[in-house]
Amino acid sequence: MDNEERAEAVRIVMALKKKYPAFVRNHQRHLELMIPPYADRVTAVCPPTQAILSLYLEENQFTTPFCCHGNDVECNRCGAWVVFHSAAKMEQMGLVNWEANG
Repeated sequence: MDNEERAEAVRIVMALKKKYPAFVRNHQRHLELMIPPYADRVTAVCPPTQAILSLYLEENQFTTPFCCHGNDVECNRCGAWVVFHSAAKMEQMGLVNWEANG
């Protein structure tokens, strides 16, 4: 799935949320942040990297992966709940303004 296909899928989920608000648990702003131009702004910062220590067990020791979803990820195609929920919470608390460019 490319980014435009993903954006269309998110728009479909947004429409479903409007029709069935109790069924889709994501907050509206969380979903909005998953589509351009916000998605690139959010993934460039990746809020979970500032607050979550991901550990993987490799053989008999812990290692810290690049991302909480592993090392083989494409950040510009991220759709992880924790990333966009955290971004929406940061905005709600006044810590960031995703509307600003750059």
